[in-house]
Amino acid sequence: MNWTEIITILLGTGIITTLAQLFLTNNLNKRFFRFSNLYKDKIDIIKELYKLLIKAEQGVKILMIESKPEIINGNDGKPDQESTKNLVEFNLKTHDAINSFFDFFDQNEIVFEDEIVQLINRLKVEFNKVENNHTYAAMWENSRGSKAWDKQMDKKSDLYELSVLKEIPELKNELKIFLQKQYKILYAN
Repeated sequence: MNWTEIITILLGTGIITTLAQLFLTNNLNKRFFRFSNLYKDKIDIIKELYKLLIKAEQGVKILMIESKPEIINGNDGKPDQESTKNLVEFNLKTHDAINSFFDFFDQNEIVFEDEIVQLINRLKVEFNKVENNHTYAAMWENSRGSKAWDKQMDKKSDLYELSVLKEIPELKNELKIFLQKQYKILYAN
């Protein structure tokens, strides 16, 4: 019996076909499992990033509305220590929320498409404007009632309307729509 006869017998019985199917099926299952895990991991990253964005956005809204009238509780017009402490803690939590959002993004940027990276970078610009403005406004707080303080409060109000009420929600919505379309996540439109 020569090799051609052996191959003919094997092909006729389907042993080689069955072995080839098993090999291909095994390889496809491994690849499918690997990609399904990558997809799930990416969805988990997206969910966490979006949660952090919501926290940062909520904190910034409150941060920009706040003008510290609640800390003047004493009869002598001096700040109440407990209120000041709570305000400082809130400011730190808000800055931590913003930093957590961008740190998480930086750690996971490799999994995102260029469009998402661009949207997040635009969000970073808006959040930086808000944080810088808030810090500058806080420096003028001791001059409450002065022209410089009034001017800074006007800037803060304008930035609140532009960044917090318009730009950040629009960018957040763009990000949400892109992610929903890209990953087929409950997209309604």
